[in-house]
Amino acid sequence: MSIISWNCRGLGNLSAVPKFKFLLREGRGGGLALLWRSSLHCNITNFSSNHIDIEITDTHRGSWRLTGFYGYPGKQAVLDAGLSDVHMEGYPFTWFKSLGTPRAVEERLDRALANEDWFHMFPNAKLENLVAPASDHYPILLDRDPIVRLGRPHHKFKFENAWRLESELDEVVHRCWNNYSDKLIMPRLEACAEELSLWSRNHCHNLKKEIEECRKKLLQVREQGGENNANYVGALQKRMTHLLVQDDMFWRQRAKTHWYKDGDLNTRFFHASATSRKKVNRISFLEDANGLRITDNPGMCLVAKDYFNELFHKQNSVRDPVISVISTTILESDNEQLTAPFTKEEFKEALFSMQSDKCP
Repeated sequence: MSIISWNCRGLGNLSAVPKFKFLLREGRGGGLALLWRSSLHCNITNFSSNHIDIEITDTHRGSWRLTGFYGYPGKQAVLDAGLSDVHMEGYPFTWFKSLGTPRAVEERLDRALANEDWFHMFPNAKLENLVAPASDHYPILLDRDPIVRLGRPHHKFKFENAWRLESELDEVVHRCWNNYSDKLIMPRLEACAEELSLWSRNHCHNLKKEIEECRKKLLQVREQGGENNANYVGALQKRMTHLLVQDDMFWRQRAKTHWYKDGDLNTRFFHASATSRKKVNRISFLEDANGLRITDNPGMCLVAKDYFNELFHKQNSVRDPVISVISTTILESDNEQLTAPFTKEEFKEALFSMQSDKCP
């Protein structure tokens, strides 16, 4: 749930919210208004010309109170109530006068205050300072449970199947492989991966954009007509078919639906599958051993590392009494076969039995 607070001048104008014309007016002041969605369970407890107090019932976290207050609260009153500022992100000032002139003045008049229990109930709450085209106050937005958008971590190299349809690919791979012939196999593969990534950024285009451009050109040719553009039309159709196949390969590789049959083009389905996988795979936070919620990438990596170190660390347990009662099921001949060095044929069989879109 998000809460927006705005000391808005001119909100009663018909061009803003027409329904406000039915509110009673006292003097020149427009008064206070508190609005909420019908899906929320809110109950007004009391109000005056300077405040509105409501109780919000949250089915998941219990009830809490929200008070909209117009005026500057006394410092002692804030301390007595155990309130403190919700940290505001962005621009620090919420009120301005004569902006854009040498007489410009700015202050922070609007704020959000909460007590310790509320901070514990909503530990990730975020307050933002917004912009607006009207009024001399900026609206502030309080989000109780903001969606944490993490920066993308560095991903490992992945070979794109769609590259196989590029005529330059063979030349690039041969050149890379021969240029690093003095290196061992792993450094050689890493060097080739870097070269392929650079080649892809410089030469492989935005498939969606190119498909749309081909579509527009074909529509234009169809509308204009003409008897001497058969070669041009054929080239456009061939190029569009090529791009559609590449796009299908791109999304199929990400969908991980291995029962897919080559030739059954259904890019929309695989786009949806890949998008769904992306949502499921997103980790927005982890809890450490103390129950604290960690949202930043370095912190979550440390939590995961500590968890698995604890899970798989060697324990000083006595195993002999347990092992002594387990009967032997592997014969000596079986053990020799299991511990024998891998053969070239075994490597080939394992590699060629994998799905075509998976890596070893």
